[in-house]
Amino acid sequence: MAKTLRDTSAGKADAERPAARALPVQRSRLVLERVQQVTEAHTASCTVVLRAGEEHHTGIAEGAATPGGVRRALATATVRAVESASLGRLRLDVEAADVVPVAGQDTAVVLVTLLTPRGPEQLGGAVPVGADPAQALVKAVLGACNRRVAAVLT
Repeated sequence: MAKTLRDTSAGKADAERPAARALPVQRSRLVLERVQQVTEAHTASCTVVLRAGEEHHTGIAEGAATPGGVRRALATATVRAVESASLGRLRLDVEAADVVPVAGQDTAVVLVTLLTPRGPEQLGGAVPVGADPAQALVKAVLGACNRRVAAVLT
């Protein structure tokens, strides 16, 4: 059984730099702390840790160990962490998560459905992939949800 582990920590370079001055804590903005993917046999397990102020929120999801299954598990783990940060006030579901070429650049694109009292609302996000497709997918989900999350967290 082959087992692979991929762990990317966002902001590592920032953590190593001394802070010039203390900034006020912004609880209304979710920040990516860590993304972890573990693939074993036919299953991909993804963990996403987000930070809101000093609080950490973790989302976990599993999917098939296929490119599409991993992307969906990453996006689902992210929405679970967002739901945790909202203290149950938001209910989200991943409709689509993919990496597509846009103007010659690989771009992470997600479509998330937010359930509201008035019915489902679709939210979309897109982020250029750069060096880390996993972080780009997480950031695309955060981009899709950021305004709704900010309204709940403030």
